[in-house]
Amino acid sequence: MKPAYKEVYTFDKKCYEEYKLTEDILMEHAAYSIALEIYKKISKKETDLNFLVYPDIARLSEKLGDKKLAVEYYKKSLQSADIEETGWIEFKLSQLTK
Repeated sequence: MKPAYKEVYTFDKKCYEEYKLTEDILMEHAAYSIALEIYKKISKKETDLNFLVYPDIARLSEKLGDKKLAVEYYKKSLQSADIEETGWIEFKLSQLTK
């Protein structure tokens, strides 16, 4: 595997200087991205947990700015949720699809 330190350093430096992003923001974004990938794998392997995993995938996607993926998983969540728990999901869908 080829080391990517220089590329990452250059990218980080540009984020700090040009976009005024802090290290904390970059680390948080990376953590969200990793969590999203973990949740996607869990939803494929442990389908009985999808009613719990789908809302988390939707929320993480929304935080990462992927509106299309968030809507997709809020809809999946709506289909797998109990009747009593759908209000907040419907609200999020209405916000994202305006």
